[in-house]
Amino acid sequence: MKRQKGFIMLEGLVGVAILGLVVLFVISTFGMRLNFDKRNDIRAKAFYLAEQGIERVRAHPEGINTGEFQTEDFGTIEGYPRFKREYRFSQVSLPAPGSVTVWEVRVGVMWRKDASSTPWRALELVSYVVQKQ
Repeated sequence: MKRQKGFIMLEGLVGVAILGLVVLFVISTFGMRLNFDKRNDIRAKAFYLAEQGIERVRAHPEGINTGEFQTEDFGTIEGYPRFKREYRFSQVSLPAPGSVTVWEVRVGVMWRKDASSTPWRALELVSYVVQKQ
């Protein structure tokens, strides 16, 4: 009988150890998933800001010549204090009289972990805009 009690106790300890490992695995997986979701949320916001910048240029292509599109530094984009947006333009086609000019538009968005850290990630979208003469 004593031998049976020791065996049951050993089975119980093995069961608790296995259960502990399973719980540890689930908790670590949950933490990694939360981190993954947070990074994807930040990237989605950066992509949205880059698309928004491209659309602003498309809506007002004359602003390319007037310097309307300036760098928006950290804290200046309403609702997105962790992001910075930059515009770069290069002329693709030389305008002939009465024709159009095609511009390559690059909108870069950088973001950082918090308000005091240096930029740590960036993405850039490229598009083409036709400007009538």
